[in-house]
Amino acid sequence: MYVPIIRKIINRNDALLERALPGDGDLIAKIGDKVAPFNQLGSCKVSYNQLVLPKGFNPFNTLNLSKILQGTTLGRFRGEYIHAPYNGFLEKDFVINQWVYKETGREFTLLSGAWGTVRNIMDRRSVLLEIYCKDFLLPITCGETFPGELVVFPNPSDLLIGSFLENFTKDVSGKMFYIGGHIGLQVVMKAKELNLSTLLAGSISKEAFTYAKKEGLNIGVFEGFGEISTSKMIFDELKNISNRFVFFDVENHTLRVPMPSKLEITAVKKPIRPLKIGDTVQIFQSPYFGGMGLVDTIKESSILVKIPKNNKLVEVFVPNFFLVV
Repeated sequence: MYVPIIRKIINRNDALLERALPGDGDLIAKIGDKVAPFNQLGSCKVSYNQLVLPKGFNPFNTLNLSKILQGTTLGRFRGEYIHAPYNGFLEKDFVINQWVYKETGREFTLLSGAWGTVRNIMDRRSVLLEIYCKDFLLPITCGETFPGELVVFPNPSDLLIGSFLENFTKDVSGKMFYIGGHIGLQVVMKAKELNLSTLLAGSISKEAFTYAKKEGLNIGVFEGFGEISTSKMIFDELKNISNRFVFFDVENHTLRVPMPSKLEITAVKKPIRPLKIGDTVQIFQSPYFGGMGLVDTIKESSILVKIPKNNKLVEVFVPNFFLVV
């Protein structure tokens, strides 16, 4: 029996990764350099805060526009004085024809975030790396691409997820969270309340996904819609990379995990392959839709699959399963 192939995790030894500054700056990396995750590629000054002043506002003539201290009076508008909320500078935005007050730039350091080789330098802003990595397939994503530290929770029950979020999300800046096998609406609402930006899980309800898109949360799902547990194959890999710096890529539906050395590559030449007893398959038939199991018996038009969670044998008919490689 020949069946279609689906790849959940892909090893790559020549993946390209762009690392970019938020603005023009100084890049110290050179083409051909070997880098590790904490190697510095460059730096620039970044203004994290800005205040768009009302139309009709004009600054005092005596003001040094390029260097203003916090508390300095910027000018007067409709009888009220406007003061600088932080150290910064004033400049005219001619697109909107208004004055904008920007915070004094702070140093931003760009780290490579991966093991690899510098392949190209683009302008004064970005570096192209060739890296070793594992790409995890995310069939469902929303939000924005996000690089950050991956925090992996165990696969708790829905009742425990709230307490995990409370206890392990005191400092959420620059982090993404694998929070278990399933994301429900209450979990997403709690994540929004705690200012979490990026959540990963095995599955998600449609209500939770709609809410996440509306609120601008980043979501990545390894299996699909409904209540599908994360496969053991994927969760076992995630446990080994907790607290690593990884890349959530919305456009390409992947979680990219940099690796320190060259990986073994298994070539897949054809989209179908003979099925064997002991192979792992993903089921697309109720009541185990989206679940994974091991092939126990192969019949003419169906197979018996052992579900790891309960060791139950279920019959799955052609063409309601894919071979996972």
